[in-house]
Amino acid sequence: MLIVCFAAVTGAAADGIYKCTEADGSMTISNIACPADSVTREYREYRDEPAASSDTHGSADDRYSIMGQVRQIEQREQAQRQARQAQQEREAAETAKSEQVAREAAAQRAQAQAQAQAQAQAQAQAQAQQYQQNARQEELRRHEEDLRRREYELRRHEEEERARGSMGSVRGKIP
Repeated sequence: MLIVCFAAVTGAAADGIYKCTEADGSMTISNIACPADSVTREYREYRDEPAASSDTHGSADDRYSIMGQVRQIEQREQAQRQARQAQQEREAAETAKSEQVAREAAAQRAQAQAQAQAQAQAQAQAQAQQYQQNARQEELRRHEEDLRRREYELRRHEEEERARGSMGSVRGKIP
């Protein structure tokens, strides 16, 4: 009977190693096939020969044993997790870099817009000053023209007065 049990155990182990994940997320590693309602994550056939492996840890006996194969699976999964984590970190760094570039571009656009607004405001002020200066010059020109007109009228009036006065003195002398 002991031989039958041993044969049954070694026969089951010889089939392979199953790593099963249940619906609730729990994991089971066994030499028995996964239940129908679970997801098979890994199946590895048990070999009597050494598996080609990059694993240099542990003895040769570990590579042939179920526990040795389980360790290999766990090490491979840990390496995959580390690779995924490194990829996620690279992607996060790239995203952060892209966001930084976008922020810098937005800041440059805002600065350019502020400069354009300041330039437009300075130009509007210059135009307003030019308009005011032109208005003052026009007012001064009109004032000077008015003064010249008054001076002309005053001279003409004085000449008329002189002409009347000299006529009056001439009339007074005529009998």
